Amino acid sequence: MKGAFPMRMKKPVESAVVAGSSMLAVMGVDSLLKAGWRRTRHEEPPLDPSQPDIPWQKALMWVAVSSLAIAVAKFVVARGAAARMRRQHF
Repeated sequence: MKGAFPMRMKKPVESAVVAGSSMLAVMGVDSLLKAGWRRTRHEEPPLDPSQPDIPWQKALMWVAVSSLAIAVAKFVVARGAAARMRRQHF
């Protein structure tokens, strides 16, 4: 079907705003994840889960939770920033 999903080229300003907003969101989520891990587990999060001294369960839990949280944050911020940019007609 031609034209079923029209592609829209992002403007450079929109791309920069989305990228910057996403970076800030990732930094914020990362800080919250680490603080939440410390508070609930009473230990430092496994910052390098590939290290052999980190148990598999702990490494997998950290990777799963942090990956999901960061992906959701990036998605939400990118959608919000893009919608705002479209409303302001940049």
